[in-house]
Amino acid sequence: ESTTCPNIATPQLTSPHDASANPHPGSFCHDCTMTLCKHHHDCTVSSGNQRVPVDVNGDDFKIAIRSYLSSGNSSYGTKISCWDVSKVTDMTDAFSELNDFNEPLCWNVSSVMNMERMFFGASAFNQDVSSWDVSNVIYMGNMFFSDYAFNQDLTSWNVSSVIDMGYLFNDAWAFNQDISSWDVSSVTDMNRMFKYASSLNQNLCDWAVKTPSLMNVSGMFESTSCPNNATPQLASPGDTS
Repeated sequence: ESTTCPNIATPQLTSPHDASANPHPGSFCHDCTMTLCKHHHDCTVSSGNQRVPVDVNGDDFKIAIRSYLSSGNSSYGTKISCWDVSKVTDMTDAFSELNDFNEPLCWNVSSVMNMERMFFGASAFNQDVSSWDVSNVIYMGNMFFSDYAFNQDLTSWNVSSVIDMGYLFNDAWAFNQDISSWDVSSVTDMNRMFKYASSLNQNLCDWAVKTPSLMNVSGMFESTSCPNNATPQLASPGDTS
């Protein structure tokens, strides 16, 4: 049902392609020392942690990560934050059920289209991923499901291509970030998006979502601390824009 939301100005989105933040866009934080990455890792040849290409997808990408975690640097010969994943398009289940993983990920994810269950059950993960370019991602369902520790600023994420946000922050107990500036106009599934995200207390009235006939919003704010007026505005009947 439609809600009466307060007159709140929508925050400005930070461009994910701000050239001033990344003076070397072709290499995307090649030496991991620019402000964009914030972790200042030394991904250089001399350190033995030079950035190396990892061009695998889906299950193979998932296997590569587990190989790294079980045997140190594994076949890629470098720390995981120095992997060049710029050609990876599918990160489904990449860190799912890795409940001890909490390493920085200074990655160029601009080619990724699928991040479903990426951190599903990765209950300790709480790293800064604010600089990730997710503009090509279509599927984010269950991405942070049961990531109990995660509470990072995602304001600058461009999610305009995403159609599935079902269970995105389900059971993400710590998450309480203002994402009211997200462009969710393409989303068709927000089913239980914040269910049991017990710390969440944000007002998302500025989201103009599709009508229920076009979108699944069942249990979206179930068991959260959100105010009663947190429910997004519904688009006018028949509006498919």
